[in-house]
Amino acid sequence: MAKDMTQGSTAKLLLQFSLPLILSSILQQLYNVINAIVVGRVIGKTALAAVGIADPIISTVTFFIMGICMGAMVLMAQFFGKKDYEKLKREISTALLAGTGFTLLVTTAGIMTSEKLLRMIRTPEDVLPMAAAYLNMIFLGLVFSFLYNFFANAMIATGESRMPLWFLAFSVLLNVLLTLLFVRQWGWGIRGSAMATVISQASCALICIAYVYRYAPRIRILNNEWALDGELLKTTVRYSWASAIQQSCVHLGKLLTQGIINPLGTDIIAAFNGASRLESFALIPGDSIGNGITTFVAQNEGAGDSGRILEGYRKGNRLVTAYYLVVSGLLLGLAPRLMALFVSAGEAAVIDIGSGYLRAVASFYLVSGFCTVFQGFFRGLGMMNITLIGTVLKMAVRVLLAWILVPDFGLTSLAFCVAAGWFVMAVYQGTEFYRYLRNHRIKFSGAGKWSLF
Repeated sequence: MAKDMTQGSTAKLLLQFSLPLILSSILQQLYNVINAIVVGRVIGKTALAAVGIADPIISTVTFFIMGICMGAMVLMAQFFGKKDYEKLKREISTALLAGTGFTLLVTTAGIMTSEKLLRMIRTPEDVLPMAAAYLNMIFLGLVFSFLYNFFANAMIATGESRMPLWFLAFSVLLNVLLTLLFVRQWGWGIRGSAMATVISQASCALICIAYVYRYAPRIRILNNEWALDGELLKTTVRYSWASAIQQSCVHLGKLLTQGIINPLGTDIIAAFNGASRLESFALIPGDSIGNGITTFVAQNEGAGDSGRILEGYRKGNRLVTAYYLVVSGLLLGLAPRLMALFVSAGEAAVIDIGSGYLRAVASFYLVSGFCTVFQGFFRGLGMMNITLIGTVLKMAVRVLLAWILVPDFGLTSLAFCVAAGWFVMAVYQGTEFYRYLRNHRIKFSGAGKWSLF
């Protein structure tokens, strides 16, 4: 059911809207974590390293596609906030046609270049065949990932964040069952793990589309409504390009970091893989609150309510602060137990290396939270250049420092490289935020006292 976020309690709306997004993101990460746990325990640490090496490539491509969906979502939310439902449908049709075609091109290019990409990041020869097999299978299912994310973002743009959660829950459950069946029972190896993911994603996409066409008339495109609007396509490309580059830049940075990690040996590769997946889980709620702020700000920007826009920013900061204080404490205490999920008890070196990294990086999660809220604020306003520049600065600092420090000081030093990137990003976006307030001082004069919280 669509939800108008231009009226009602800001904190309540953000919390109600963000909770399903948080759970959806956690479930989405379970695809990777389940694969890693089953592959690592059933096949071995070489297979775990292969999945870990392939993951940054997959994530770079997937999040580029998701960035396209997110850029289109901002436009959809603005049209919904303006109550311009005809233009909303034209935007959905235009973005869906263009996005599907682009995804198919990316799939073809990915399959043709997968082995070259793996060699570029210095994948060890004993890991390369497994990593290539896994990567190619995942590329085949990329279009299903796009279709689910597109329609999920269309629902989110209109204030519906619960139904995508249910579709994803079904998909994750199916993924668990198929992974155990294909890998553990039938012995299909790493290809079986990838096949389970693709089948699950396809099921999720089809169910999501079926729901939209039956129960969501605001975003359902009928036969006579299909169109490729040239002007809207230009605007969508402008929004989506920056969002897609930003999303993929994060994972490109991780891919470059993986290239720095790979020569350090299988134990460190496996430790980084497990720790990265746990870190993804830890950061999900903050990222989801940021996405909730994006929709909230975009709808209120469409409605022209400036005071309510900043109220969403302030309440978002309170939510991420409370969350990251809790999760940082948990990771500091439970890191070894969580790392032990990914490998057998005898792999003490992998557990120790991964735990050291997690404990160090968890100390700086709150800075990441502030960055996420800034991102949601600027994205909702359509100021994609600021979110893009912030992300590029973050990843550039992270990769440069990692290249200097990690080969000599090990995986734990990477945590301080990551933190340095967050600090640079926070300073840049904070400066842009206060510049934005200063430039709009007349527009915001009735909105009350401005503060971070």
